[in-house]
Order: sequence, then C-alpha cells, then structure tokens
Amino acid sequence: MFNWDDLNSFLALSRCAKLKLASKKLQVEPTTIARRISRLENNLHSDLFSKSRNGYILNEKGLELFRYAEKIENEVFAINEIFSRSNPGIKGKVRLSVGEGLGVEII
Repeated sequence: MFNWDDLNSFLALSRCAKLKLASKKLQVEPTTIARRISRLENNLHSDLFSKSRNGYILNEKGLELFRYAEKIENEVFAINEIFSRSNPGIKGKVRLSVGEGLGVEII
C-alpha cells in the first residue's frame, strides 16, 4: 500500500525529472522525495525510474503507474473543487495596493 505523499512525490519527480526541481515544487527536501520514491518502489515491488545523470526517467512500470496516478490526482482536485464551491467559507477584506497614477486613473 502507498500513501498520497509518496504518489504526489512520484508525480512531481516524473514531471520534473530532477530531485531538486521536484523538491522545490513540493517544498520539501530532495532527500524526502528520494525516500518517498524508494518507499513507493518497495511497496509496489517494482522499480519505477531509470536513473541517469540526466535525471529520473520513467520506465515501463513507471509509465503505467503515472497514468493511474494522474487519474487519482485529478479526482483529488475534483473533490477539492466540489467541496470548496459548496462550502463558501472564504470571507474577509481584500486590500489592493497600487501606485498613485494607476489608482487615480484606473481604479
């Protein structure tokens, strides 16, 4: 079994091909991404990437998982959209800071 953090790290690394870029995207350390990928590969009993100095490239099993992972990601986003829309709990003031010319002429 795997968890969402592992799958999300897998998606980020699949798209970025570099640990450093994926870690910036997810705002975690590169070692965290590497650890999550290793845990996911161990749990699935399969290597998902070919590793080279050019980065991480999905192998056949990785490509297969990528298709499923994207579907899961889309469903997670859909859940978030549905529940965000049905529960309009966002309230507050909006402050806009602009230069004087823009503020006087346009705003």
